[in-house]
Amino acid sequence: MIGELEFQQEISALSFLGSLGYQAPVFEMEDVEGLATSCVATFVNIRADRELWLAYGALNSGDKPPALTVRIRKISRKADLYARPENGFFFDDYMKQYHKIDLHPGFNLDAYQGTTRERIRLMLEHLAQLLTQFAMPVIRGEEWPYVEFDWQGLR
Repeated sequence: MIGELEFQQEISALSFLGSLGYQAPVFEMEDVEGLATSCVATFVNIRADRELWLAYGALNSGDKPPALTVRIRKISRKADLYARPENGFFFDDYMKQYHKIDLHPGFNLDAYQGTTRERIRLMLEHLAQLLTQFAMPVIRGEEWPYVEFDWQGLR
């Protein structure tokens, strides 16, 4: 996958999470039923009862550029993430519902210029800016929004 190593190296763009009590990220590769491969970074803050899950990956078909997917969930309620908004949510659904911002263009590697490493760094810096501007009470564990899962016509 394009940029897997660079994603792991540039995750320092989210170093501010350490000052909020998040542990250093754990990395793993994730394969979704042969359809997509992602490098996943998981940040955990036990005190805030939060987990930030970042998946950088692409469809195995190669017809779309790599992109970033972000989920926020309560550690204490990991089960059944998709069906229950009280357990966790996708950050793009949160941004659409609460701030009327569509993240898809900005979380697509082709939205940035430069080398793969530079583009990944810019994408992660963009995420850091959005988290600090719009989601600090959530990632600090001070509030929990009700975010509907966007089924995108599949339901």
